[in-house]
Amino acid sequence: MIYKQNHSFRVFRAVRVMNSISLIFLLISCRQGGEDLSGPQSGIPANQSYFIKIDLPESHDIDINKDTLTYLALGDSYTIGSGVKPEESLPWQLTDSIAVRGYTLQAPQIIAAGGWTTTDLINQTQNSNTASKYDLVSLLIGVNNQYLRYDFGKFKSEFMNLLGYCVSKGKSRSSIFVLSIPDYGYTPFGQNQKEEISHEIEVYNDFIRDVCGKNRIKFYDITAISRLGEGNPDLLAADGLHPSALMYALWVEEIMQSPPAIIKK
Repeated sequence: MIYKQNHSFRVFRAVRVMNSISLIFLLISCRQGGEDLSGPQSGIPANQSYFIKIDLPESHDIDINKDTLTYLALGDSYTIGSGVKPEESLPWQLTDSIAVRGYTLQAPQIIAAGGWTTTDLINQTQNSNTASKYDLVSLLIGVNNQYLRYDFGKFKSEFMNLLGYCVSKGKSRSSIFVLSIPDYGYTPFGQNQKEEISHEIEVYNDFIRDVCGKNRIKFYDITAISRLGEGNPDLLAADGLHPSALMYALWVEEIMQSPPAIIKK
């Protein structure tokens, strides 16, 4: 499927009000014991290096009149869009916003499912039929590792594995971008443990932010936007847990404020 400027899906627009918290996630069964995140463990330890080999050009040329862009989106329920129509999910709304700027894109290829951890995503990438390279590659993963209390050290290792996979699929460094983990602590699902959830999500995001900074990978912090859902049911899907199409539109707005370098502002 080719996705052009004359699209049918309307991009949602909304006014941002920075205040409280919202977000998402698939109901999973039981939490398991893992690494304690209660202490000051955010970021990368000073004696540990988290660099990956990036044998890619900084950017690549796109002829807006001739080229058809390709997009690979990796993640979990936040990427697949649990609770909304496929065209209302983050990858499709982002594709829509890029198309508005005159680009032609293929339909996004999405490798994601509700409840996936980094382990699940790694396993699926090994069994998925993908192209050799993509113009855009996004990664949003980790909330289910936190929710299930999986070992944080394992998350770090597997996140680096997935970031390396993104690099292997990108045409250039500018192809790749990572989104922060949303904060579901102020949804009805997470409100009884909001402080614990928010703290742990921050620990995960500190690590992801640091890794992206060290490797000069584009990083979008959409966590603050995800916290707008408390008291704003329009920003949540009907299940009261996952983002609504309107919430995803806010994330896309944030991305398009400073889009990947291959996309002209």
